[in-house]
Amino acid sequence: MAKKEKTIEQHVAEAVLQKQMTVTIGGRDFEVARPTIATLYDLSAIVSELADVEIGETSDNMQNIINATLQLAKYAPVQTEALAKLILGAKENGYVETKKATKKSSLLGLIGIRKTICETTKIDRFEELKTWLMYNGSPAEMQSAIVQILGTNAETPFFFQTTCFLKGTRMTAPTKTKTTTPGQ
Repeated sequence: MAKKEKTIEQHVAEAVLQKQMTVTIGGRDFEVARPTIATLYDLSAIVSELADVEIGETSDNMQNIINATLQLAKYAPVQTEALAKLILGAKENGYVETKKATKKSSLLGLIGIRKTICETTKIDRFEELKTWLMYNGSPAEMQSAIVQILGTNAETPFFFQTTCFLKGTRMTAPTKTKTTTPGQ
């Protein structure tokens, strides 16, 4: 049975209600909230580190794609960082503190005095997820997750349209200025 396409009203309702979606990467399911403006802003800063790609046109275009892919492999950490940002969102970055209690006995264990020591460890969830994605996510799964998070979100095109609209309403657009030295 074919999967029924969602109506625009269903997409809008999910966006308004902040309904989460599930994306699967490396056999692990992630509950992902719709991106907020803060998340899109952070994402923009991350992807600004990616290089522009130009694939030359020759008779052997597949070889050009392979060469471009090998040259772009150095940007894999940026791609995993972008996906981690989309999964966690802007607010969910930070540290999680874990406490571990250990019991130690004194005097080589001969005397029954036990003392409990609590150790607190800070775990950077963003770095942990980024590293996990790097070693467990396939390129196809990661691309699918990014498209699913951004592409099925009714707010992403709205954000883009609003940005274009606001940019078009600028009254004072920057102009080129020509500087001349005196006497010319």
